[in-house]
Amino acid sequence: MTIAIDEALTVSFISRDDLLAAKIAAGRAQDLADVVALRESAKHEHEDQHESSHDISPAMDEIQRIRAQGRKEWLTMRQSQQTGNSRDDRSHDHDESAPKGSPGLDTDDELEP
Repeated sequence: MTIAIDEALTVSFISRDDLLAAKIAAGRAQDLADVVALRESAKHEHEDQHESSHDISPAMDEIQRIRAQGRKEWLTMRQSQQTGNSRDDRSHDHDESAPKGSPGLDTDDELEP
C-alpha cells in the first residue's frame, strides 16, 4: 500500500500478514521474536475490541428501546390527531349538509310572532 504524504513524498507500507510472512521467511532470531510479539499484539487488539463491543452493547440496547418508545408515542399521537380530524370533518359535513332555512341555523330567517 502506498500513502501520499504530500505532492512530492509517498510512503509504501506492507500489511501485517505480509510483514509476518517476511519475518518468518527471514528466519533470524529477532524476526522470529517479532513474529511472536506481533501475534500477541493481534490477540490483545482482538480481545480489546471484543470487550469494548460488550461495553457498548447495553448503550445500544437502551438507544433502541428509546427509539421504539418514541416511535410508539409518535404513532399514538398521530392516530389521535387523525381521529380528531375525522370528527371535525364529520361535524363540518353535518353542518354543511343541513338545508338552508332550517330552524336555528339560518339567522336571516324572520321569526313569526
